[in-house]
Amino acid sequence: MTRMQTSLKALSALALGAVLTVGCSDQGATAPQANPAQAPVPAQQPAQAQPSTKPGDQNAAMAEKAKAEAAAAQAAAEKMKADALAAQKAAQAAQAKQPEKPKAEPGHEGHGHDGMPHPGTETASGDPNSKAKLTFDIGADTKNFGKVMQGDVLNHTFEAVSVGDEDLIIRQAKPTCGCTVADVKVQDDKGEYVRYEYGKPIPKGRKIQFASTLHTQNKRQQTSSKVNIMTNEARGQAILSLEAYVEPFFNLSPMALNFASMGTRDTATDKMIVTTARGDRIKLNPILEGMPNGLKVDVKPVDADADGRATRFEINVTAGPGLQEGSIVFSLPLRSDVPIPGAERLPNGKEPTYEVSTSIMATVRGSVSLNQQFYSFGLCKPNTQMSKTVRLTSHDPNFKLTPELVSVTLKGRDTVEWEHARHFQATVRPVPGENSMDIELSTTGLPDTVTGSFNGTAVIKTGHPEKPSFDVVISGVCRASAVVPGAGVPTVPGKPQ
Repeated sequence: MTRMQTSLKALSALALGAVLTVGCSDQGATAPQANPAQAPVPAQQPAQAQPSTKPGDQNAAMAEKAKAEAAAAQAAAEKMKADALAAQKAAQAAQAKQPEKPKAEPGHEGHGHDGMPHPGTETASGDPNSKAKLTFDIGADTKNFGKVMQGDVLNHTFEAVSVGDEDLIIRQAKPTCGCTVADVKVQDDKGEYVRYEYGKPIPKGRKIQFASTLHTQNKRQQTSSKVNIMTNEARGQAILSLEAYVEPFFNLSPMALNFASMGTRDTATDKMIVTTARGDRIKLNPILEGMPNGLKVDVKPVDADADGRATRFEINVTAGPGLQEGSIVFSLPLRSDVPIPGAERLPNGKEPTYEVSTSIMATVRGSVSLNQQFYSFGLCKPNTQMSKTVRLTSHDPNFKLTPELVSVTLKGRDTVEWEHARHFQATVRPVPGENSMDIELSTTGLPDTVTGSFNGTAVIKTGHPEKPSFDVVISGVCRASAVVPGAGVPTVPGKPQ
């Protein structure tokens, strides 16, 4: 409520109170009497001359005074009301002369959109005075495809009519995720549908078509997508909905195969079962392009018919020997021979078919391995001893690590010689009860002349023919002012340092 409105209400109340007072005085109303037992006793004053105390005279005087006050208050209220109306009209006239600036979307102020909505956040901005109108038959703005197969490409054409008293203009047809708008068409003067150009007026009575597609790949169960039609209507936009309940074409058990940790010489096998969800008989082929060396995949149909089609398949996977050392994650597509209805042909001219992908994973260790590939000394001070340790382990049952086989050579990152090599010392110690060696690298104390970062390489020779050596990075920062917790304290062998 504005200050002016508050003042108007206060003056109106004053005027009303005065009128009520006049009415009560004219009716001879008297003020309530105080309780004699509670009223204070006033001190006696010298006798003074008193005005006339006749009830009739007093009532008449009070009534005249109240009427005068009420009339003055009412006149002041009327004047303030007139001034407020005049000010409001002046403000509206001034505002009408200036074009309204569009407001930025919340959270996007100052992004330099010049008042335009941020991409993907367009909202309805129709003209409230527009007489243009886009209508659909009841329920025709929603298409429910019911139960469909995962991977289906669902097409539908929405039909609408321009029925307003003003030409309809479509500014944009923007789909949400998982949906596309292939085309927008409108009737021409001959009644034939032609491609619509956004922003072009559509006369009353013309029909419009919105061809839309819902993609169900990677979707499950109830799914929906929308198409936002931006127009010059009063509402600003119309919303079209595509809905479907997506059922899987395939069932996999398990969903992926993980061989966990294994050596390059090891061999492991595992399998999964693939079935068609609705019992369709199909042919199923693995796509082996890009499969790592050392993996083998065999697809075996169960209870196949004479054409080799089945509803159930065994996917047998053999890992090793010969897998490359490191982490393996291979996505294996399994492709059927059943075409996807409504899908566009592939660039090679073939029809897309239903398929599913599974993952094959493994962590492959070599015949010998290190628990880490670096010596990190962090922050250290000159003339301070520090030690870091890595552990070398043999996974080859026919190869025994010994201190005589394992050796360490220090060199620069990119050079044979390393200027700080003389300040480091390597020690090789067997790990009791394991075919492993702890290799400790200690600094005997870098000189005061060394400031800043230092980097080198420790070449650990294993003596194994398949993995003769490892290059381990040496790094750290030397500063005289460094605070180094635990400096000079030996490290625990076998733990990452």
